[in-house]
Amino acid sequence: MTKEEKLFNTILLLFETGEVDISDMLKIGWDIVEGKYDDYDLLYVRDELNESIGKALLSPGTNALIKVAYIQLLALLDPSPDSMIKLLQGIRQGDFDKGIQYNLWCQCRAMIFYMPVFSSKEVTRLYLDIYLEIVDKYRKGLEISLDRIPYDERNQNLAVVITSQYTDMGHGPTKSCFYRAKALKQIGKKDVLIINTNDLLPYMPYLPLFWKVRQGVNTELNNANFVGDDEVRIDYFQLEEKDQMDNNSLATIIETVQELRPSFIVNIGGFNIAASLLNDVISVLLVGMAPGQLQYDGTDYFTCSLKETEDLYSLMEYVGAKKESLISSVFTSDLKKQVETHTRAEYGIPIDGFVACIIGARLDVDVDNEFANLLNSIEDVFYIFIGKFEKYDDICFKYRNLAENSLSVGSVSDTLSYIELCDIYINPKRLGGGTSSVEAMSKGVVPVSLTYGDVYYNIGEEFSLRDDAGLLERIGKLKSDKDYYAEMSIKAKKRAEYLCDTKHRFMDTISELENRLRNNKENVC
Repeated sequence: MTKEEKLFNTILLLFETGEVDISDMLKIGWDIVEGKYDDYDLLYVRDELNESIGKALLSPGTNALIKVAYIQLLALLDPSPDSMIKLLQGIRQGDFDKGIQYNLWCQCRAMIFYMPVFSSKEVTRLYLDIYLEIVDKYRKGLEISLDRIPYDERNQNLAVVITSQYTDMGHGPTKSCFYRAKALKQIGKKDVLIINTNDLLPYMPYLPLFWKVRQGVNTELNNANFVGDDEVRIDYFQLEEKDQMDNNSLATIIETVQELRPSFIVNIGGFNIAASLLNDVISVLLVGMAPGQLQYDGTDYFTCSLKETEDLYSLMEYVGAKKESLISSVFTSDLKKQVETHTRAEYGIPIDGFVACIIGARLDVDVDNEFANLLNSIEDVFYIFIGKFEKYDDICFKYRNLAENSLSVGSVSDTLSYIELCDIYINPKRLGGGTSSVEAMSKGVVPVSLTYGDVYYNIGEEFSLRDDAGLLERIGKLKSDKDYYAEMSIKAKKRAEYLCDTKHRFMDTISELENRLRNNKENVC
């Protein structure tokens, strides 16, 4: 029996027993995503599954959740925009409770983020349409009114910031939320309330899926009345984590905001059910967390860091976003203060060697065979992997150069103290990673990336290459030409300074928002 046949039989047994073992399902799905089956013919497994049980599992009489799980498995075996569209359609067509449907949709959103191969214009439009349909289901389930509060009846000295996740200052979106709220308070001279709805990735352990992720939650903030630093205290409220957003929690948030009557609402990250419903009441500004992408969820206003081009306008038109909703902005990062110091000798790193860092919270996905092979092909470079990387030993077993010239330090609390041991920052092909690239540049560490994703936006054209050949050539030049390296290091520091000026860049955005609110009065785009 071949290894593919063994995998096929293992999966087949899961469906044929009638008793779903979710832990077994998740292990198979995550092993596929993290490359444990990279040397398998997964298309063979997909085709055999379709041949043996596909028609039965996709028939109208099949349990809708099992059907979605099967479609998700097929997508993992053969990832593409078309397979994601089929999965989203399955979620849309299933007769699901709104909470379950939102949970399934959130997992699709996470899949697209983890695995950009699922992304396309059509996928973006479809998952936006489904999201708005889910919002409407929640809207119809509310027993409170969502009447618009006129601009002149709002408290112009108050702003509300809504986020779906708030953990700690080592977490990029949390820092973005806090420092933007801080700018509103210190520079905008406004009272500010942060509301954390805690539903970025609501976790239903009983959902039978082959792949799902759970958001990080800081339960110590459940009873907190404020968050702050040495300079400010900001009013704060968070919902306790639940497996789904319920009508009572939504009503509590909405009625609180209706009573406070803030001048506007800032939604950090977008796709927040409460924020989308509150947009009926008071204009919401979506501040996306992915600077290299268009992020839009149907609210009155949204920021975008991409250049305003015909391609951008075409994409906006495709997803239904209006030009008057767009507020062009600079996406800024806020860095956690460095408190540790390390040395190369401490970790056995060559003192005079040329050292590169690869940083991420999803290295098991980001460092695939293609990227590992590229790193392995480069001579006279030592690599430090920073972040959770459980398959590091497996990668080293496959690639001898990496085994002899690399180190994985795992997840660390003080990233900057490890970055400063390095000369360059190499970015895998991924959508995220934007904050780490700014952290690297702040230390004069020169970034190298393909022209793709958030890192590409942050570092700019000067540090980005069109293909792997260009990337290899750039690394070689940085390694061999000290004057060129020094020049690029200075430019990296200047770029970081520009991207870390949240106070002024974000307040420019708020100034434009307030101008539009005053001019429109009705605030409906």
